[in-house]
Amino acid sequence: MGFDLYIAVAAIMTPPTGFLAGRFGVKRLFLFSIAGFTVASMLCGLAQSLAQIVLFRMLQGAFGAALVPLSQSVLLSIYPRNGRDRRWRSGAWRSWPAPSWSSPRGWLTENYTWRYIFYINLPIGVLAFLGITTFLSETARSPPRS
Repeated sequence: MGFDLYIAVAAIMTPPTGFLAGRFGVKRLFLFSIAGFTVASMLCGLAQSLAQIVLFRMLQGAFGAALVPLSQSVLLSIYPRNGRDRRWRSGAWRSWPAPSWSSPRGWLTENYTWRYIFYINLPIGVLAFLGITTFLSETARSPPRS
């Protein structure tokens, strides 16, 4: 598909993640990002034109940009510094699905339609949202600067 604006928007939106997490809280930003990414994925699957899919992929990038830094931050906060082996394993568990995503997406595209490469994110997003809501406690927020 050539140059995907998802990557460009995600690259722009990743650096402010720390500031936004401090301002609004990790849990709140995580939930907002998951919900936005999931809705944007659904919209990508429903797109009826090239302009729509470009716009919805940009939204996906904007909302998805915070997901990796926030997930790494949460994992590092769960495991103490003296638990190096456990920290390393947690990072490995977080990243293990990444190389395997192309196979199911190719299978979905071949056997169904390209839209399912976006729809596959819907149940994962709902489960992630429920998991974060249930198991992640809120962090302290920094007050706004005057």
